[in-house]
Amino acid sequence: MGPEYFTTLQPKHSRITWGGVEGVLAADTVGFIRDVPPEIVEAFHATLAEVKHSDAIIFVIDAAEPLSDIEEKLHAGIDTLARIGALSAPMIIAANKVDALQPPDLGERLAFIEREASILPHKPPVIPISAKTGWGVDRLVRSISTIVNGRRLENLPEPGLRD
Repeated sequence: MGPEYFTTLQPKHSRITWGGVEGVLAADTVGFIRDVPPEIVEAFHATLAEVKHSDAIIFVIDAAEPLSDIEEKLHAGIDTLARIGALSAPMIIAANKVDALQPPDLGERLAFIEREASILPHKPPVIPISAKTGWGVDRLVRSISTIVNGRRLENLPEPGLRD
């Protein structure tokens, strides 16, 4: 039996309550891995196409990986987002697994991720988090909320003049 890359190529969707607003749709798309056969990569593009309609993109990076892996995955993700036309959506980079790093190494890694991500049009913030311990997640949630609420305000119709 050959390698089994994924059990599904479909994103996981959940309806959540966000900042008191019910019915917010959150989508968790598939991740990027190495050495995937070309036909699987093409299937990703169809699956990821809905990302371009997002109010915000949260790009999760494993900050504890070697710098070369971080660079490769970040650029692969950016290239994919560019190919599907999703680079215009606001983005936040969540640097996960910071609990596995010591302060001097953590600072260097965050600076490296910021430099690598500076090629993006919106210069996204890099927010260190630990999904394992919950550290930094509140800051990530506040940042997402700020983006989503700002976009909601941007999309409101201009007030009309009244007689």
